[in-house]
Amino acid sequence: MPTASRVAALMMLLALPLAVTPAAAGEADRDSALRWYDGVDTDHNEMVDAAEMNRVRDKRFARYDGDGDDSITLDEFNFSVPEDLGDERERRSRRFAVMDRDGDSLLTKEEYLQFGDRVIQAADQNGDGVVTRQEFADTVAPQ
Repeated sequence: MPTASRVAALMMLLALPLAVTPAAAGEADRDSALRWYDGVDTDHNEMVDAAEMNRVRDKRFARYDGDGDDSITLDEFNFSVPEDLGDERERRSRRFAVMDRDGDSLLTKEEYLQFGDRVIQAADQNGDGVVTRQEFADTVAPQ
């Protein structure tokens, strides 16, 4: 069972509603977080380490940086999410705010990659440097 501090850290990283307790986190929030994890697990082995996380996030940074200025704005980050998916846009906007460590409304590549490192640290329950899908799920929304 994850510690309360790990649960709180990962929820903050994934920008789930802070007023919601982990067990009561909405099913949509849990599903969104697991879709995020599945998108990072490119070899589909239900294990993600820092190298896999950074490979994926490096490619995603380049894709999000629509104008090629080496930073991502919130509009660039949410570009592919249709306007009618307001809940998903809100989750992504909260995640963006968490990644934007200096609060300048721009994500640098360093901030973007550091977010992946912070997720691994928060969800790695056994400290082996690998986050299994189960560890991630247990940390995001323990049941």
